[in-house]
Amino acid sequence: MIDASMIDTQRQIEQFFYREARFLDSYRYRDWFALLTEDIRYRIPTIESVYGQVDRYREDTPCAVYVDDDRMLIEMRLIQLESGVQHSETPASVTQRIVTNVLVEPADLENELMAYSNIQTTQVRHGDMETIWRARREDRMRRVGDQWLLAERKVILLSPVLPRTLGIFL
Repeated sequence: MIDASMIDTQRQIEQFFYREARFLDSYRYRDWFALLTEDIRYRIPTIESVYGQVDRYREDTPCAVYVDDDRMLIEMRLIQLESGVQHSETPASVTQRIVTNVLVEPADLENELMAYSNIQTTQVRHGDMETIWRARREDRMRRVGDQWLLAERKVILLSPVLPRTLGIFL
């Protein structure tokens, strides 16, 4: 039987993801930043490719990361984006994020939950250079007061090779 409160929670998390995508696609970086907890961890691990075989991301295998940011590093990236000194995002890319297949499950702590989703982000640079980022996301969401905040994000890219510099948030 489906719990009515879980259906409402699912809807709240979906709305959170849609709002987050709108903030990022609209260059509202500070509004997006307000959706993060004080102890946020934002990671994009690499995917291993050995002898032409792509291995899925494995939590039990040490790996290098494309991104492993805490709140301070995220804010530094935002300052770079806002000031125009981040070369890979000057001028700013036009982006469109599509979030789908959202699944919400209980987490270990009472005020947290896990949210799994797929994302496709289209990034257009200089009007003619297009990159499509596809990934799975694993998010730990935390209830703070009357709202959900993002406490941890792991973005697992589907391609083991980056087509260009990753200067945007996924």
